[in-house]
Amino acid sequence: MTEIKLYFYATEIQIEDPERWMSEEEKQRRRRYRDEKKQCEYSVTRRVGREILAVHEGCQPEEISWSAQGIPQVSVRGRACQHQMSVSHGHGIGVIAVKFADRIRMGVDLEIVDRVKKSRAWMALVFTESELLELRENASDEVVFRYWTLKEATLKALREDPVRDPLTLEVDVRNAGIQNYARVSPVEGVGWTFRIMGGLCRDSVGKKPDALLVSVVVLPGDNVLSDPIQTGMWAEDVRIRGFWWNPDEIGHLQVHDLEELSGRLLKIDIESVFKRP
Repeated sequence: MTEIKLYFYATEIQIEDPERWMSEEEKQRRRRYRDEKKQCEYSVTRRVGREILAVHEGCQPEEISWSAQGIPQVSVRGRACQHQMSVSHGHGIGVIAVKFADRIRMGVDLEIVDRVKKSRAWMALVFTESELLELRENASDEVVFRYWTLKEATLKALREDPVRDPLTLEVDVRNAGIQNYARVSPVEGVGWTFRIMGGLCRDSVGKKPDALLVSVVVLPGDNVLSDPIQTGMWAEDVRIRGFWWNPDEIGHLQVHDLEELSGRLLKIDIESVFKRP
């Protein structure tokens, strides 16, 4: 059983000593942002990420080193972390995915359903001819961004530098079935998409979107066969859980289990988890 934990958090919050625990490279990276909201997003993500990893690694947040940019490279006291992390944030909300660092790789992507961004020119740059044909038949905004978040999550799971062209990946959700997983070829990725409702975000023109999509993709190890039936059986062994990070007490990680997510396109009203139980 592979367990993936998704930690959701608000990014546009003020924290004391925003550069706490940061390396000099991270501080310089943060200061290069001219937009105050971007600075805040960077600071909060670094703070939350360290606190989450510290809980999983059994160490102090200040003992965690984190690369200033690019693919997250994290270590504890100079050794590789025992857990893998993937990060996505924007529009006032972020998500950090954490799993035990085995041979199965993982990536997460978060996007609002933004009609402004969905242009023909953009779609031609990121979707294959086969995908475009499928999207023309079911061209709802939500379906388009489901395909896109699955691709972005796959690119993060691959952890390649430079990042490969998204046109080299192809998403197939037609055979999702009851399990609601998608396949990403040719890398044999398996992914799930969750729809999160609530008024926490805003789109590119400042309006509150109808929904936020989060996709998680895992890439199997060499021991997993590429046969679709075998891939489906393996995918059923992935368990995904969601949490909300409560920033009321900086330095203490408080999470509320949203509920187990895997197995379906789940709708979560994330506003409800703001309320203390």
